[in-house]
Amino acid sequence: MKNKGFATYSLHERGFAHILVLIIVVIGIGLVGYFSWQKGLIKTVRNDTALPAPTVSTKDWKVYKEEKFAGFEFSYPDNWFFESDPVTSYSKLSTSPMDKFVYGKLPTGNAVLIIDIGYRNKEITIEDWCHFHPNFKSVKEFSTTYPEINGINALRIKYAWEDKNIEGEHICLPLNNINQNSETVIDLDFYYYKNDPRKDYYLQTFDQILSTFKFLNENSLNDRPPKTNQDGANLQNISYTLPNEWEAKLDDKVLFISPINKGGYLFIKVYDYSEKTGRREFYCQITKKCIDATYFSEFQIGNISGYKANALDNSGGGAEYFGSKGNKFYIISSYNPPSPNEFENNYKNVLDSLIF
Repeated sequence: MKNKGFATYSLHERGFAHILVLIIVVIGIGLVGYFSWQKGLIKTVRNDTALPAPTVSTKDWKVYKEEKFAGFEFSYPDNWFFESDPVTSYSKLSTSPMDKFVYGKLPTGNAVLIIDIGYRNKEITIEDWCHFHPNFKSVKEFSTTYPEINGINALRIKYAWEDKNIEGEHICLPLNNINQNSETVIDLDFYYYKNDPRKDYYLQTFDQILSTFKFLNENSLNDRPPKTNQDGANLQNISYTLPNEWEAKLDDKVLFISPINKGGYLFIKVYDYSEKTGRREFYCQITKKCIDATYFSEFQIGNISGYKANALDNSGGGAEYFGSKGNKFYIISSYNPPSPNEFENNYKNVLDSLIF
């Protein structure tokens, strides 16, 4: 699909590209001259807030789906239009190419929404990723807030181009969905003319679009566990059912479950956990076993949903399983001897019986 005059730039290569986009979209609207803004320090307020509730029904809006890179959808008014093209770009902040992008545009006449999808090296903070580069000296940032968008702790910046009569909202959604070193980030940049009498309508509509934002599968999320008011069991309070000729041994650090004198085992450890950290990221931080080839598959472990970790740097050990409940995080290591054996016949039944 052609871009219809839109320049395909990464959000992280901001500058006059945004202005060029607006000039092309808004034919016949002249830029007002320089308007001096109040000088002062950028206000950065940690304020975890929900988005404003929609004031207009969105049930008849169109739906846009992005299923290739990050897996999300949102609704937008039927008198707006949206189109997207894949582009290749390179981040000036990341040490690796950002080679998977969706470039989207949703003009409203005098306002534009652009969506990028990129990959952040976690050596770079999400704040450094999201804030404008210091070289863009004509950009003034007014406030930073941290709203929650469909379960994701986002970062939202209100900004203005001091010499271009343009202001806007920039939102970053970090997904924590790759490994401990990198993650997908969805960038949404919405901007408009500062003196446009319809800007309140634009902002209200933008908030309503955000309120419809949803992810299409769990792997798109930042992997926070389902919210619960109940904390998980301590090691000594984990319940289980064992087959005949199996045994469980407990000390202050580990619960060891295995067939009696027949090889193979399950090895359970419990850690204190903050639900603000994604489960896969926390697992990699704790174990130090994740490598570039590591991947995770969803796995039900007794009464909690979790993951099976595959392709680990664990020197030939078996699969590991992990999940959380409330303030507790559980890692279950395993060893399965060569087939045939008693362990492989019954270990899944033991996993299914666990109550945390």
